Amino acid sequence: APQNPFDFEGTYLLPETQLDRFLMRLSLGYPDPAEEARILHERPGSVPLHTLAPVISRQQLVAMQDDVDRVKVDASLLQYIVMFATAPRRHPALLHGLSPRGSLSLAQAARAQAYYVGRDYVIPEDITQNIHIVCAHRVVLKTGPAARLAAAVAVLAQLLRRVHSPA
Repeated sequence: APQNPFDFEGTYLLPETQLDRFLMRLSLGYPDPAEEARILHERPGSVPLHTLAPVISRQQLVAMQDDVDRVKVDASLLQYIVMFATAPRRHPALLHGLSPRGSLSLAQAARAQAYYVGRDYVIPEDITQNIHIVCAHRVVLKTGPAARLAAAVAVLAQLLRRVHSPA
């Protein structure tokens, strides 16, 4: 999610305060060579956006979001999220820890994962499996920006081993 400031050339990374507004940070990686060759072959003659068709309606999407919001999270799991969210705030390698917006996002991602697999309740794995993609871009390390994301993932993994989920 880069920004393109007015009267500047190129794109720039968003500041940390703006990154916290994104639910997740995902890396899709690069396509394999065969897929990249297919993209190069097809791209000059077609614009994929012109042929896209909706797979669900707006009403279906809103209904799914409502269903996700109704997924139950036990109080012990909410407490686990709070304990995990407060742990980075005290970590010596971090300048800024996880914000309350990060806690909310982690709970919502866990609900969405539970919904996706067909459950109406969250289990600890729904939380732990989302920690890196929901939290790594929200914490700010004391080191420089080059190693920021990888080191944030490492710190979160360390904390994940330390903060125990309920049985």
